[in-house]
Amino acid sequence: MSELWVENIEYHQVNTTKTYYLDEEDVIETFGSVEEFQRLFDEGDEEAEQYVYDGDYERDDNWWTDDNGGYDVETSTSWEKE
Repeated sequence: MSELWVENIEYHQVNTTKTYYLDEEDVIETFGSVEEFQRLFDEGDEEAEQYVYDGDYERDDNWWTDDNGGYDVETSTSWEKE
């Protein structure tokens, strides 16, 4: 017996928020002060950025086109038969 099924792919937009947790004492030991670290990071210093992005973080995804409704969501449909 063959089976007919439909696959519907929805294309959504998502906002991802990553919250990084840094040890203040380690930041001071590595960069001299929190202020210096912040200055370097804001200026795009590679070492400061790598320090942050190598650390632990919490991730929160907001699939706002799916969760909040009322948005046009592009879809693609394919029909399959096995």
